[in-house]
Amino acid sequence: MKNLKHLFPILYFFLILSCDEFILKKTVVVKLLKGDIIFEPNTPSLFGTLNYTIKNRQKKSLQEIFFISHPQVQIDTIKYNGDKTRFDQGIGYGMGIYRIRIPVLPSESDAQIEITFHLNGPIREERFLLTSEQVFMDAKKIWLPVPFAETPSFLYLLKVSTPTNYISILGARIKEETIKPDRREIVWQSEIEDVLHTGNIFIGQFERVNHNDIFLYSYNPIQPNPIFSFCRKTINLFSNRIGKYPYSQIHIINELFQYKDIEEFIDGEAMANIIQLSPELSDTNSISIDKITNSPIPFVPRNNVAKLYEVLAHELTHAYLPTILKFNEDNYIEQEAFAEYAGLCSIWNYYPEIYKKFIDGNRIELINLKLSGQSDQRLFRYLYGVNSLHCAFKENPALFLDYINILIQKYRYIEVGPEELIQTANDVNSITSPSNTIIFTNAIALLGSEQLYNVELSFSNLYVTNFFEKYKTVEIHRQLFIQNGFPIPVDVILTYIYMDYSLTNIVHLDSFSNTNLICDNKVLSIIAKTGLEALEEKLSDNQVSFISNYGEDIAISSINNFYNNQKFNTRWVKIEKSNTSNEDEGLESLYIDRERSTFVSPSISFQFDRIVPNKKEGYIQAYKMIDNKPYSYVIFKFKKENINRIDILGIIDPLF
Repeated sequence: MKNLKHLFPILYFFLILSCDEFILKKTVVVKLLKGDIIFEPNTPSLFGTLNYTIKNRQKKSLQEIFFISHPQVQIDTIKYNGDKTRFDQGIGYGMGIYRIRIPVLPSESDAQIEITFHLNGPIREERFLLTSEQVFMDAKKIWLPVPFAETPSFLYLLKVSTPTNYISILGARIKEETIKPDRREIVWQSEIEDVLHTGNIFIGQFERVNHNDIFLYSYNPIQPNPIFSFCRKTINLFSNRIGKYPYSQIHIINELFQYKDIEEFIDGEAMANIIQLSPELSDTNSISIDKITNSPIPFVPRNNVAKLYEVLAHELTHAYLPTILKFNEDNYIEQEAFAEYAGLCSIWNYYPEIYKKFIDGNRIELINLKLSGQSDQRLFRYLYGVNSLHCAFKENPALFLDYINILIQKYRYIEVGPEELIQTANDVNSITSPSNTIIFTNAIALLGSEQLYNVELSFSNLYVTNFFEKYKTVEIHRQLFIQNGFPIPVDVILTYIYMDYSLTNIVHLDSFSNTNLICDNKVLSIIAKTGLEALEEKLSDNQVSFISNYGEDIAISSINNFYNNQKFNTRWVKIEKSNTSNEDEGLESLYIDRERSTFVSPSISFQFDRIVPNKKEGYIQAYKMIDNKPYSYVIFKFKKENINRIDILGIIDPLF
């Protein structure tokens, strides 16, 4: 899902941890589940008959077995091999546990269990919803009774019957659908054995459309073609680079149910082959991709179709992560970062300019999280992981999908952590031909960091006296200082800009090291690139200029004067009183922001960091300084009225 870690329900693990160990020694495994489930909205109720093929994997014979379910699920009858059998509920263990008395079941023997059950509504618990309008039951809430085991794992074939105007959805493929005058029956066949992912059920009065094996469900009409097209392209890309897509059908629900007070943010969630989407992402009034592509805006606005595509690609990636490739529990957030970056690889494949804006937007958010004291939070670690992977694979993001393919081949049946990730990157580099880009393995080592770093350029004048000329002369040279603030070695690519040409060389710096160089006085400016810009706290010190950047200087100085109620040159700079843009989420007039900022302190200034221009408009990124300390990382939008005049349209301050 496009979010951070979901917590499993307390119920399930509390019962496992609190019960005597002998219960786990008296459990069985399910080989296959078949059954019929009926939804009646008038009551409302959910009931049915479930037939389990079970096997005794214990070393000893069993005469009793244990099933577990949500306390609101009522088991009515249980049959063992066709005969009714006795069972106890909750005696000594809690209302959700059933002890079933059975004849002797030898080790490695099979048997049949039939359970009839019911739930009566209305129920409005978190992720356990049964009303006349809709049903959503999270498999982790154990609405399907299962044998008491640490990880339920089996395939199922379930027929769900609803009134005709309702549609059921499970984490499986539609094997068969029958529509009668008053009933709709859909047979669902699961494709993987992970019931905690495939066992979720939704029922609602959805409008359903499909294109081949991609189904879209919504309560309100939406435009399905962009979703179908991008999903198909992404699945094809993943199948070609990572491996065959695990599911034969995808079911997308334009509705989102989430845990309360757990997630920092959530736009979607994957449950096996079900994808839940926040309805606002599919808003038909979204800004077109072309408009954002052609804009210098350094992030992707939320009301842009690209945001929908990003979430879709992320959720489609979860078919591989963690379904096939699982990370250590301590590296769950890195797993989410892997899923996000794999999704961005699809964006890069079809919209490379949009990909760059996602990475730039992550950097802006990382800086503001740090400035607000949240660099130890999960969201920071997640975004940092995405940008670290960008730094490792940025010359060829598609190589990342090949990298996942190799990880799956090596570690399909075990969990992976940082050591396996770095070792596999080294393995990939050893077999990559010189013509292809290799992985910057050191950037992968930054996963999980809570720091932004810098590579800094600075200079000083060096005066050299020439005593060998007829007349003593003094020549001015420039001494360039390069500081690597990263905890990893970096190669700094230096580009020397002259009047009519440029030169490039590479300087290697160990972690936390520095060096200095001499350059001649004909150089106009020097630009440093490391490939780690997405993790840098400042970009303004990646360049030194020996001539005035007049446009940047006058813009920032005018803004500073404006915030301090001082005069500025209105001939060169105009500041708008209102914002009329709809593509810049959070854009405010400088007049409004100045008024708000002065409530914090009257001492306000801005330090320039970066400018992203094009022919007609651009964005200036800067630090807002309050009492001479960085307070937030802001973005100014400007428009060029003519070659000598700019119009400051507004400011985006994420922390205000």
